Amino acid sequence: PDERIPLDRIELDVDNLVNLNSEDNLIKFNKIGYYKITIMIKVKFNDLNSDGQQHIIGNWEGAGGGLVKTANNTIFYELYVDGGYKQTESTIKVTANTWYSIVGVYDKGKMKLYINDYSTEAGFAGKVKKSSTPIVVGGNPDADGSVNGLSKITVKDVLVYNDALSEENVKKYINNEDSDKYELPSTNLLFYYKFK
Repeated sequence: PDERIPLDRIELDVDNLVNLNSEDNLIKFNKIGYYKITIMIKVKFNDLNSDGQQHIIGNWEGAGGGLVKTANNTIFYELYVDGGYKQTESTIKVTANTWYSIVGVYDKGKMKLYINDYSTEAGFAGKVKKSSTPIVVGGNPDADGSVNGLSKITVKDVLVYNDALSEENVKKYINNEDSDKYELPSTNLLFYYKFK
């Protein structure tokens, strides 16, 4: 059996859920670029911002990618693969002040997006090109290190793997509200941020 995530691994111990309504609260961490990747986040939209996109987690600037809420309240998972951005988009719409477990998985050409019990997929072969900017939760990073498009979201936790987690592991994440019960593998786990 795989080693399970230790509860103290790469964990931010804060008193409350992080509310990402200002640049001071943004989370930034290293770049990604792999043939396999999984991004997992439990998020609530405090404001749906109908004027444009809300970047949930990712790093763009000519590479990278991540999870984004569109102006019409759908979610897309986008990665820079084989010379351009490729994406799969949900047909369901999210609402304000509702918790969502959102997962994006890329496995050597198969891109899958999960939003709670919903899933969609698309096929694109190639390696995810690394972005020059760090991954940011709650905004859109620019090449100069600044962030625009603050997303006004609340986050319970974030996990990023340089591996494509199985559907079984994705469902363990989606179906559990308590991170102590995820029972996810720690192998290839790049980042785990948990907010209390």
